[in-house]
Amino acid sequence: MREPEHEVGPWGATVPAPETEARVAELLVRMRAGALDASDLDKAVVFGPGLWSTWKLAGLNSDEGIPYMARVPIGDRSVVAHGRAVRFDALPPFMKSDVVTSMAHHFANGEVAPATEAERRLYFTGIAWRIAGEPITVVRKQDETLVVILDGEGRLFILEILSPWYQLLTGGESAVEKYQPAAPSPLP
Repeated sequence: MREPEHEVGPWGATVPAPETEARVAELLVRMRAGALDASDLDKAVVFGPGLWSTWKLAGLNSDEGIPYMARVPIGDRSVVAHGRAVRFDALPPFMKSDVVTSMAHHFANGEVAPATEAERRLYFTGIAWRIAGEPITVVRKQDETLVVILDGEGRLFILEILSPWYQLLTGGESAVEKYQPAAPSPLP
């Protein structure tokens, strides 16, 4: 783990990681082409609540993966955030799906960089672990910021977008809060 120059909170200050940033740029190009290989993926990729909720509200009809949810404190209330972990045999075809390749196409020519303190803080809003001192890589476009976390072997681990968290924290309409899937019906 790299130590930040000064710790601002559990999200920490910017931590540059040039090798990781280069790897993220490379992965986005291959993801855009639907050409990720086995060495790019481990057993699962986590799609954060901001990204998954946005996709679902835009019409993604896939229910691949294992749903996860978390109660996220926002001011004086709690929001239930829903994401997915797509894993095992479902992962390679999902990573070739139109929704993933379109997302990668959008971000493949973005600015790949270490997350700023503000971006780290937004990302930290939806997670339950400290990230101070850890490199967090983002891909910036004019309309959105993608967070890409790799595992220790340089494989895709987490994909998330930040605008739904920003909207949630600033009182706007957020996909994280808007997307609330219906509970399964009780067993007969």
